[in-house]
Amino acid sequence: MRKSIVASALGLLIGLGCAKPNPGPPLAERKPSPLLDVEALPAAYREGARAVAASLTGEGEKPEEFYCEVEDKEEGRIQVFHLWHESAFLPENRGMAGNPGGKCRDVWYDTRQRKVVETLGWQ
Repeated sequence: MRKSIVASALGLLIGLGCAKPNPGPPLAERKPSPLLDVEALPAAYREGARAVAASLTGEGEKPEEFYCEVEDKEEGRIQVFHLWHESAFLPENRGMAGNPGGKCRDVWYDTRQRKVVETLGWQ
């Protein structure tokens, strides 16, 4: 029963675009910005990037190991930080579907609450 609930929830999240089922690492020429290079991001994303970095630190991760692309949801109320861990760019992982290093994730930042509200690991 629990597996079917989890599978249904994951299917719903993927269907809603809340998680990336098989994002794979981007091509080297499209490598996202380093998360901690906040000034390279548009001004609207800088506060969220700082909150995401703090959230990663709180989870025992090293924010300097992550690269990001940001997507607006809910008319800009939510910023989804698609985070690639540096392990996704290793030669043995390049071009693989899913989350080869196990550390890539989406982090949702709520601009009204001014905090991270959700973290979803890529499948």
